[in-house]
Amino acid sequence: MKKICRWACRHRAGLLALAVGFAAWGLFYVARRSTAAMDWWLTYVSMPVKRGLSFIVDPLPFSACELGATVLIVGALVLLVRAVRRRRLAAWALHMAVLLVWGYAGVCALWGTQYYGTNFAARAGMTAPPVSTGELAAVTDYFADKVNAAAPLVQRDESGVFATDKTEIFAGCAHLYDPLTERWPFLAGPERRPKPAIYSKLMSAWGFTGYLCPLVGESTLNVDSPAVFLPVT
Repeated sequence: MKKICRWACRHRAGLLALAVGFAAWGLFYVARRSTAAMDWWLTYVSMPVKRGLSFIVDPLPFSACELGATVLIVGALVLLVRAVRRRRLAAWALHMAVLLVWGYAGVCALWGTQYYGTNFAARAGMTAPPVSTGELAAVTDYFADKVNAAAPLVQRDESGVFATDKTEIFAGCAHLYDPLTERWPFLAGPERRPKPAIYSKLMSAWGFTGYLCPLVGESTLNVDSPAVFLPVT
């Protein structure tokens, strides 16, 4: 018991950081019950922070999120080797726990909160009445007609497969959302470039085509996927 107490005393800063991280989780779970609180957080904290961070990382030609993840993983492994040599696995585990707890707290603060603010339908003044089978069929026909009308405009190879260069797709993302922001101005925001993923093969193995990093507001796309998936993602 004395040995544990001495260890806890030496690592009181880490234990305090862990406790505060868990408290931040608890605060999120309580505060998310209030739409007004979430709207305030999104307006004055979450979105300004992400817009500021995304402005910083946007000029980079690579994904800052992938770089950060790589540094963290390599750093954790290096520290693990050192901890094994010095027989300090408990301290390493504590530090990793603090990192994971605060990382998830950051995800909750900058991403999870968006699920509990006023949703798109409410902000756009939309309602969601019951939908009949006939209405569903009409909507399906509408989109099928639009696809058929746009199909001849798509660049294709000799086999009729979508053949637009992936670099061109990345370069053509500017003003992509202008029609939407003109109709719903509350969606407006600064433009940010999507980044090609270095770990695209790994993303393909996991079965997804891209992601938005919740901590820095940066989009990363899987360039290993068929080119037609890039503009969709």
